[in-house]
Amino acid sequence: MLVVLVFHTDSLVHGRSPATAGTWISPLLAFVRCSGVAAVDLFFALSSFLLCLPFIAAARQQRAPSVRRYFVRRALRILPIYYAFVVLAAAVTAHGWTDLGHALPYLVFANAWRGVATPLGWFSDVWWSLATESQFYLVLPLAAWWCRTRRGRWLGLLALSGYVAAYVGWLRGTFAPPLPAQQVAIAYSLFGHGSVFLMGAAVAWLFDRHGARLAARWHARAWLRRGGADALVLSVIVAVGCVLSWVGWIGLWWSELPPWHAYHDAMAVLAGLFIALITLAPAGLSRYLLSTRPLRRLGVLSYSMYLVHMPVLGYGMQRARAAFGLPGLVGWNWRTALLVACLWTLCVLLAETTYRLIEQPFLMRKDRLGGHEPSGSASVAPSLPST
Repeated sequence: MLVVLVFHTDSLVHGRSPATAGTWISPLLAFVRCSGVAAVDLFFALSSFLLCLPFIAAARQQRAPSVRRYFVRRALRILPIYYAFVVLAAAVTAHGWTDLGHALPYLVFANAWRGVATPLGWFSDVWWSLATESQFYLVLPLAAWWCRTRRGRWLGLLALSGYVAAYVGWLRGTFAPPLPAQQVAIAYSLFGHGSVFLMGAAVAWLFDRHGARLAARWHARAWLRRGGADALVLSVIVAVGCVLSWVGWIGLWWSELPPWHAYHDAMAVLAGLFIALITLAPAGLSRYLLSTRPLRRLGVLSYSMYLVHMPVLGYGMQRARAAFGLPGLVGWNWRTALLVACLWTLCVLLAETTYRLIEQPFLMRKDRLGGHEPSGSASVAPSLPST
């Protein structure tokens, strides 16, 4: 969430995302300028990791998980605060009563298809990821059903092979919609981000089947305990920065079109390595940093922050520039830094409020349902955003 917040803030401070195409920028700067969509890859992989764990455990124990409970828990986790923001966005952006109908496509995540949903100001810019996530929610129980029997596993393998062939064909340009906007819609869908979700599922399988043995083996390695694991985590982060530098050189918009979109596959591998190291390796310093109180709280508030931050930053900067004049509030300077500090503080306060008033009551109901689905990240690793 923090990376997404920094990326959107930097883009809005400059008035739009700074052009980097054709220019090689450092990996550190790339985390600021180019990490928007790529940062969501880690969330997708982590979400897949956490949600696949109970299904994998059920398949290993040869029992059937409750699909109904799964969907009810997902609805209680995702929908209440999201629906509240959809209604708020429709009301804020409406010019008449009929405009309130613009909320309807978002309520069923139809914004995944270009041209179906009307943009709702600064609110809806980041909702594409929720549409992609909802597609994964629908597919996951089917994939789990395939894994329960030998015949199902063959059907699943056939479906997976078909997906891989179609995805490679799309990257190679074997089939492609005529309009770039349609290509971007495919790129942002579950189809375009399938490798990220599959990597999360693969790490979940590794964690379930071999996690205890791998953790014991890795913790027995002196060089890993004495900083080697932290060095590996840092190496993964540096590798992510290098990939983002390449994305910046291609250009943020063009990098989502085939064949450049394949950088998400590299991000999937790096996200998988990061999750595996954080959950299984003796990564002392990196685990400590992720466990600090501010980051743990940000992990708890991550969903509220994700929904809150764009309208607060977008409308806040828009109003400030209208009130105080444009020249002094474009680009980084002491004025924009002060404005950003105020807007970030407001984001945190609003996220705390929406979490306590909307998210938390429904999360308590979700936890009372029981089941084997992890209610958050605490059962796996410190400070990872709750699902």
